[in-house]
Amino acid sequence: DAHAEMVSISFVADELPASALSKGACKLELSSHPWRGEKPTHVQTFDCQLSKHASGMIVSQPIEKVLGEGATVRSHFVRATVYATGMPTAFSHIYPSDADPLGFQAVALPSAHITVTVPDQVKANFATVMISTDFPAVGVWLEPGGGPDHLSERLHGYWSDNSFDLVANEKRNVTFFLDDNDDAAAVDLAQLRKLLRVVHLASATAPTKKEEGVAVD
Repeated sequence: DAHAEMVSISFVADELPASALSKGACKLELSSHPWRGEKPTHVQTFDCQLSKHASGMIVSQPIEKVLGEGATVRSHFVRATVYATGMPTAFSHIYPSDADPLGFQAVALPSAHITVTVPDQVKANFATVMISTDFPAVGVWLEPGGGPDHLSERLHGYWSDNSFDLVANEKRNVTFFLDDNDDAAAVDLAQLRKLLRVVHLASATAPTKKEEGVAVD
């Protein structure tokens, strides 16, 4: 949670992936990211011990120490990542700007350029696409159609993840699944490329076309 003076990181083990609990010992990484930058400016790591059905606090620090020297609640945000088996198994984001009465309105969100890479072929009722961005993007939302250019066209299905946040230069794989009652043998990739819409907080609030800054390959 982000407060006016302190940032506290707690965990509820049963809400973490099984892979995080299988090793017990893990690491928590707190990385401070500038809204307009390509890499974190301050990183801290903490050892932690996870066990099934357990919960507890890992660290509690003043916001200034978490953000790092020269960073402010308006210029930076924080990613908390749990590493088990050497791989990131869970993460969340902390927006110290929440402590500002204006919230996100106090932050000059960058105009992130998001790229979606669709596979060339697929022979199943699901398809995995790769999302990447040059600058941080908050609330990335994927829609398989139904936009202003295709009001009555859409692929019926669901995503493995949606409404997520990305840090600069991050790549994330997200899978689209056709509805169970769809008789198609495989996802129509040409239609997916044509209909796919991607928006995020900065693009949705900017006085420009929502799809500006998004490329579908």
